Amino acid sequence: MKKFIFILILLFSVSSTIIFYNINHFSENEISNISIIANNIENEIHFDDYEIFLNIINKSRKTSNQNLSNSKTALIIYKLKNNKTLSYNIFINNKDNTINYYKNKKLYTLDNKLSKYLLLHKAFDFNYDKSCPSFDFECERNVIEAMETNVNLIYKKVDGLEYKNNTSKIVENIKKTTINKESLLSIQCKENNIKLTVSDLENNIYFDDLVNLNSIYIPNNDGDYIYNFYVNWDNENYGTMSKSYKITVDNPVEFDFNKTELSQGDFITIKAYNVNDDEILFIENSFFDKFRFFKENSFYIGYLPISSRVIPKEYTLKYGVKDKYSENIKIKVNKRNFRIQNLYVKKSIMDTTSNNSAYEQYYKYFYPARDIVDENRNYSENFILPVKGKVTTEFGEYRYINDRVTSYSHSGIDIAVEKGTKIKATNSGYVTLSKNLDLTGNTIIIDHGQGLFSFYQHLDEVFVKTDQFVKQGEYIGTVGTTGRSTGPHLHFAISFHNKYIDPGYLIYNQPITKDNYIELFGK
Repeated sequence: MKKFIFILILLFSVSSTIIFYNINHFSENEISNISIIANNIENEIHFDDYEIFLNIINKSRKTSNQNLSNSKTALIIYKLKNNKTLSYNIFINNKDNTINYYKNKKLYTLDNKLSKYLLLHKAFDFNYDKSCPSFDFECERNVIEAMETNVNLIYKKVDGLEYKNNTSKIVENIKKTTINKESLLSIQCKENNIKLTVSDLENNIYFDDLVNLNSIYIPNNDGDYIYNFYVNWDNENYGTMSKSYKITVDNPVEFDFNKTELSQGDFITIKAYNVNDDEILFIENSFFDKFRFFKENSFYIGYLPISSRVIPKEYTLKYGVKDKYSENIKIKVNKRNFRIQNLYVKKSIMDTTSNNSAYEQYYKYFYPARDIVDENRNYSENFILPVKGKVTTEFGEYRYINDRVTSYSHSGIDIAVEKGTKIKATNSGYVTLSKNLDLTGNTIIIDHGQGLFSFYQHLDEVFVKTDQFVKQGEYIGTVGTTGRSTGPHLHFAISFHNKYIDPGYLIYNQPITKDNYIELFGK
C-alpha cells in the first residue's frame, strides 16, 4: 500500500512538473507575436529573433534580494497561436546589467551573459540614456516652436562601444513668432556652449557667435530671420544639436531728425526705420508742401528745406504713422542776416529778358522741369562745386535792380569766372532741362532724385541734352553771360522741388558767403 501511494505521489509530481513546464515554457513555433512596450512605445520583435526573446522565459532562474528601485522597466508580451497572451513586467538592473521579471509572484533573473546579449538588441534601446541637453528658446517666457531640430548623439551600450543616434525633425506650419527690439528673449539650457547664427531668408548673416544669455541678438531692421542655435555638449553622452526657428522682427517705426535747430537756407534730413509696407508715414509742416518719404534700402528718407523766406522762430512739427500714432517735435529756425544787393542792368538787356514773353517762356519750361519726381536716388557720391571763382551774390540776398526792389530773394549763388570756363555737374542725375531761355539764358536742370535738383544758368555753351544722364564731375557746359546777366558768371542753385537752399549746406555743411568762399573753395 505504501508503495502504491508513493507511486501515485511520484506520478502526480511528474505530471504537475510537466504541466507547469508546458504552461511557462514554449517554443518559437507556438508564438504568433512578441512585443516590448517601454515609454509608451511598442516595438514588435522580428520573427527571426523569437528564439532570443524566448530565452527570457525559458532560460531564467529564480532569484531574491534584488533591489529593483532604480531599474528601467518595460512590458514584454507573448501572443501564442492558441490565442493565449502572456505578459511580464521586466526590470533592467543597469548596475550589473541583468534582466529580471516576476512570474507567479516570484522574481526570476537571466545570467549576465544572456542579459547583455539581449540588451544589445535595438528593442532595448529605451534602456540607454540617449537624451541631449534640454533646450527651449523663449520669448516673454513663452516657448517658441522650432521648425527644424537635428541631433547627432553618441552614447554607449553595455558592450562599452559607442553608438550614434542621428535624428531630424521638421515641423510644418508652425505658429508665427513676432519680436521687436524690446522683446525679452531667453534660452533654457544647462549647456553654456551655445552658438547662434542669425540670417535673413537670402542667407545674409547678421550674427554668428556664442550666445550672450543676458542679451540675445535682435536685428535692427524688420523682416523674417532664421535663428539657428548650435549646442555642443560633452558628458556621459556627447554630440551636437541644432534647432532652427523662423522669427519675424517688427520693430516700432523710429524717426530720426538729423537736426532740430538750423538757419534759413539749411535743410533737415528725416529718416524712418522699421516701416512696414502697409504703414503710411506723415510729417505735418508749414515749410514744404511737397514733402514726402522715399524708400531707400532698409529705411525711408525725406528732406525738409528751410527756405530764406521761412520766418525765424520755433515751430512744432507733427509726425508719425497714419491711423496708428503721432508725436510732436520742436524745430528752431534761426535768423540769417541776408545782404542787400544793388544791381544795375542795361536797359536793352532788361527789355529782352524781363517782359511777359520771357516770363511765360520761363514758366512753361523751367517750373515743370523741377516738379518731376524720381523715386530713386541718382547719386552715391558727395556733392561738389561746379566751378571755382569769386562769389558775387550770396544765397538769399535781396536785390534792387536799377534801384527798384525785387519781390524775390536770390535762389542760389553767383560765381564770377572767366567766360568759357568749363562747368562740372555737382552730382549725378538726369537732365530735365537743357534750353536757352530769355530770362536765364542757356539753362541746365539736373534731377538727382528724391526731389533734389541742381540749376546752372547764364551758360555760354551747353554740352548735354534733356533726358541725358550725367555723372558727378562731368562737364556739362561753359560759363557765359546769356539771359539777364551783367557779366560772365554761373548762377548755381540747389532746391527740393520749388524750395531753394544754400548750396553750401549740401557741399560744405555750411553756407557759402562772400566772407568764406575763398577758404571753402581752396583758392
